[in-house]
Amino acid sequence: MTKTIFSEKNVTFLAGSIAYNAFVSLVPLILFFFLAVSIVGIPNCSNGSSRSPPTVSPHRSAGSLK
Repeated sequence: MTKTIFSEKNVTFLAGSIAYNAFVSLVPLILFFFLAVSIVGIPNCSNGSSRSPPTVSPHRSAGSLK
């Protein structure tokens, strides 16, 4: 009886089922995590390096050439 329960076919099917269910349950969890981080943000992450460099408008550049 033990041989039929733990046959090689059943073990591989069980391992595949566990892997599939783990993947299917982790994908929504990871998506929820990224959604929460994007809404709430990470504290102490803004140290000023994310600012964009100053831009030069056509009016400022034309005035600096004179």
